[in-house]
Amino acid sequence: MNCGNLKDSALLFGAVVMIMLGLSGTVLADARSSGSCANYDFSPYYHKESLRWAGLVRGTRQDTPVFAADTGTQEKGKLTFNQQAEVVAEADGRLKIRTFAVGEQPELVGWVSRSDMLCYNVPVKGVSGLEMKFFIRTGTTARDEEKEPPTVTVYQDPDLKTCVGGAGNCRTGASRFHMYFVFDQRDDAVLLGDRFRLEDDDKLLGWVRRSDGFIWNNAFGLRPREDLRSPDGASNGTICSYEKLNDAVERNPLTCSPVEGGIDWFKSPVRVPVLDLVDAKGKHVEPDQVSASGDKRRFYQVALARPGLVGRPLGDGRVAINAGLAQQILPEMKSLSSKKNVDVFFLLDGTASMEAVIDAVRGTAQRRGVIQEIIHRLKQVPGFRSTQFRFGFRVYRDSYADKEKPGPGDGVGEGYPLPEQCELSPAEQKQEFVRFQQAISTVTTTAGDAADDYEENLYGGLEQSLKSDMKSCADHLKVMFVIGDNGYKSRMAVMEGGRLVSKSKYKNEVSRDTLVQLMRGSSSGEKTNNVVPFFIQTPRRPDTAKHPIAYNRAYSRFESQSKQILGDSLPAGQGQVNEHFFRMGESRLVQRLTTQVAKLSSSALIDEIILDIRGGAALGTVIDRLKRERVDIPGVYWHILEKGACGELGDQCHNRIFDTTLIGYVEADEKVVEELWVTSNSLSSWIRILGGFEGYFELPEPQLRKALISALILGLQQEIRRPPIDVSGETPAEYAQRRGGLPVRWHSPLLSYNVNALSAEYVGRDKQGTQIVVDANGKPILDRNKQTVPAVPICELRHLALWAIKSKQMLEVVERENYRPVFEAGRFDSQRCPDATANGKALMRISGPVGSEALGPDKDYRYGHSYGGRRGYWIPQEYLP
Repeated sequence: MNCGNLKDSALLFGAVVMIMLGLSGTVLADARSSGSCANYDFSPYYHKESLRWAGLVRGTRQDTPVFAADTGTQEKGKLTFNQQAEVVAEADGRLKIRTFAVGEQPELVGWVSRSDMLCYNVPVKGVSGLEMKFFIRTGTTARDEEKEPPTVTVYQDPDLKTCVGGAGNCRTGASRFHMYFVFDQRDDAVLLGDRFRLEDDDKLLGWVRRSDGFIWNNAFGLRPREDLRSPDGASNGTICSYEKLNDAVERNPLTCSPVEGGIDWFKSPVRVPVLDLVDAKGKHVEPDQVSASGDKRRFYQVALARPGLVGRPLGDGRVAINAGLAQQILPEMKSLSSKKNVDVFFLLDGTASMEAVIDAVRGTAQRRGVIQEIIHRLKQVPGFRSTQFRFGFRVYRDSYADKEKPGPGDGVGEGYPLPEQCELSPAEQKQEFVRFQQAISTVTTTAGDAADDYEENLYGGLEQSLKSDMKSCADHLKVMFVIGDNGYKSRMAVMEGGRLVSKSKYKNEVSRDTLVQLMRGSSSGEKTNNVVPFFIQTPRRPDTAKHPIAYNRAYSRFESQSKQILGDSLPAGQGQVNEHFFRMGESRLVQRLTTQVAKLSSSALIDEIILDIRGGAALGTVIDRLKRERVDIPGVYWHILEKGACGELGDQCHNRIFDTTLIGYVEADEKVVEELWVTSNSLSSWIRILGGFEGYFELPEPQLRKALISALILGLQQEIRRPPIDVSGETPAEYAQRRGGLPVRWHSPLLSYNVNALSAEYVGRDKQGTQIVVDANGKPILDRNKQTVPAVPICELRHLALWAIKSKQMLEVVERENYRPVFEAGRFDSQRCPDATANGKALMRISGPVGSEALGPDKDYRYGHSYGGRRGYWIPQEYLP
């Protein structure tokens, strides 16, 4: 029997545990099964016996009673589902809350049941330590336009009595293609949300029956390999999914629903969710064997979301449905989500007649003008909180000003076009706004119109703005403000040879029809673009004009021409011209104007539309319903949403898509890629942990063991900051996932070791000759399953450290998003490490450096995606430690 020195081992583990305890801070539960306030601990948030909790609670039950006291049944009012409130005090079973005044609804202070309020703004965690996710389940049925398809009802209370929308108007069809997060749960119901972290404007979807879907407690998904080819090599290859396990076992070609491979999967944030791994009899198995030979065949139990690609009938009302490509599984709905990006553009008259009001329009260093007030108030609108703004402007005058001011000419002067970059980070938005402010602050009026002609090139400014300045990012919602006093006239009378003759004022005459086409986005038919115009006329000032009659005529033209353009360009029967024309100086101008624009602001409304469309509803049907519910929204906005999205939705613009989500089976073989959803923060954590393995190869055995254990255990502890690992039996994988919530691959090469196996201070051999860990007396050490612990030899430790370093290099390539790691893989020579454990024999050997190559032809092909407001990566398991 070979025995080492137990003293060093004891000192090492004592130090490790002490450091862990020092880092861990408050002991936190491994899993949190409820998001309600029932057991929420407010004790850390008291200051001088007063509760000072900065969070918000949400009502999870429609008509939650608000009581007058912490005991008793006298009610003061009721809360609506999703209504938010502050917590000001607590008692057994109740919380004292203060709601916010919204519209005509006053502030309310009173006591509510703890169990009816949501205290956590992130999802609950399952036993795996990862957030719980949910997929809607519906049956498989062929399309029938004359029958209502099966739907899933969403409720406003955990007792599943009051549906969202109210009796007779229940919201149904919660999305069968979308992953929801679980924020609370009861025996028969789960509370769902569409975002990982609930911010102020985010809303819960509602309660659904637990039996109406699948709980997804892990982070595993799968897809076909991107290099699969069809038998003739002419197209992408496929894998088969089956509704029944027996069909998967028999590889029944009649019931195979093909799922196509190819690189387009890299453009989608969706994978097929893996619910379990089973053998041919449906029994759960550990995923350490996935070979396709003999009795070792394994099958993924998955949630199949199949969007309306109906295949051949199977009889008895059943059909086989093809799963299709990833982008068909989950439409990204860019045409709708892009309307959360708002471009605000100002077209400003800069002629002498504006001199008295120019400061009031564009502001000064000391005081905000109308433009700054509009911008300031728009940014305060609750519905715009998650909106990206871009700003621009253009100044128009008359052709006399061309020699004084730079610009396109014909009286169209200086400006600041909308930036070409469509997606701006918060920092970039601030920088862009500063540049816009600096540019518009230099705008001045010009004099020198020798002809005393009061009409300006309003039409030329409009054409320049619509054709060029506002052109970038055409799918954004574009709000245009035109501010001026006088209208447009293309010709003027001049004296030639003693006679008055009519001559063109401009090199490029612009007609109203041209502007209407630009405003409408088409030369005929309905409005197809996203421009929402507003005209603001400055006060009439004939007393300052040399020719008051001519001035008044020009002033009247601005109103008549503006209203003609609005009437012809806004959607027929929907555009209210007077809601788009304002006069500067009228009572509460900016408030009325921003109130009108705020009606276009609802990011939550867009999210609601996308939610219903993902559920299979027709866009037209959704908008018709919301028109009845939201009478405050202007008709032009509904029109823009519908026309903008119909091209992307195709038939679903007017027809409901009929789909199914159900449990299915996919064989675990070499055609399938297993992937893990890893958030950006978790990926960074893994890279830091693996960085601790570098530089230890030359150490002698005792120091190498200590160094590698320290790198692994302390690296995990520093990232997780939770109670220390149970060195008597808990594997690093279990610690990382259950306690820290770090996603871990199945049968992780690095993390599947028992810590005692890595330390191997005393070793011996069992009756089969296998090297095992023993205590100082030679007695075998057992794990928590009462099994002996195989000892890890030093050669295997070196292989393990090398694998960790190569895994780090692969993850660094993945973190670049658009590139895949390229490497030469093999196995270590077993003769050089004969006592290697089963884990060690399975370790991959990476020869040479890890290189990289592009995932696809452009940057749309990537590992990184945003899902539910959270950034993450679908990472193939082979890259993970």
